[in-house]
Amino acid sequence: MVDLETKSKIEAVVWEVFLNSSILQIEKIPKGFMNTKYLIRISNPDKDLVLKIADGKRYQKPYVLKEAAVLKLVKNKLPDLPVPEIFLAKEAHPMFSADLVLMSKLPGIDLADLWGNLSREEKADIVYQMGCLLAKLHTIKSDKFGGIANDGSLKDGSDSWAKATIPNLFEELGKQEVLGVHAPEFRDEIIRYFRSNLPIFAAQQEPTLVHIDWHKDHFRVEKINGKWKVVGVLDFEFAEYAPKLYDFVKSERWLFRDEPATREPFMRGYKEAGGSLPENHSEALNVFRSHHKVFFVRRLFEGRGRDATFDEYTKRLKELIR
Repeated sequence: MVDLETKSKIEAVVWEVFLNSSILQIEKIPKGFMNTKYLIRISNPDKDLVLKIADGKRYQKPYVLKEAAVLKLVKNKLPDLPVPEIFLAKEAHPMFSADLVLMSKLPGIDLADLWGNLSREEKADIVYQMGCLLAKLHTIKSDKFGGIANDGSLKDGSDSWAKATIPNLFEELGKQEVLGVHAPEFRDEIIRYFRSNLPIFAAQQEPTLVHIDWHKDHFRVEKINGKWKVVGVLDFEFAEYAPKLYDFVKSERWLFRDEPATREPFMRGYKEAGGSLPENHSEALNVFRSHHKVFFVRRLFEGRGRDATFDEYTKRLKELIR
């Protein structure tokens, strides 16, 4: 249930864009770590909308407006890529005293909810489509590596991925030393590993728009003419201009590792849609997977302490760097 005060605020936001609409339904969407979200159904015009509010949860504020900017960019550059349409993006909206975004709701159902009921052949067909869509996304390039600001502009751009990344990496390891995230011996091992792999960071020459979280939790599918079709790609809040291999980190973890049969159709789709990877991509991918995990284990440590999840991710990090 949505309380009357929240309902009134949401109606005011919707009427900023759709002045003559009638609001038929408002319900809170329980899923999602990053934002408070509401599903809104209106008539005149007939639309299903999603309202994302950055209401103070960890990691939210910097990303909700950035995601809107990235979605506008993708919609402009790749009209056929199925992403939400942005109707409103406002910083510190007075109704909620928070950044918020009003966007279209994509059709279909969440792939993650369906995944366990799919046949091997259906999974192969879907991941093939995921690979094709990723290749299309990777056609969006920049002249520099870097993050994306809330207005869509390049943030802290650099000609070198090593220069853009390595200082932040060693700063992160310094923070972890202060916090005592790892034993000193393992921290030193991490430092030696990345120093020995500096040439891989330095070799990256193609700043590409990457989603960063490209796995089955962020897709919507719909059955059309008896076959499942990917009809939506979600959650671009972590997007940046980086080496394209970073978009294989999460797929490696959440698809290929658990279900190795998904790797071949995914990669085939990527290549047949025009995507290409460097010859040493397996070695570089391991380095980038390690890079991602270094930052993630601190989040786990700060949020959960040394629990089983922290221990599992630390174990995986050790396996990657040894």
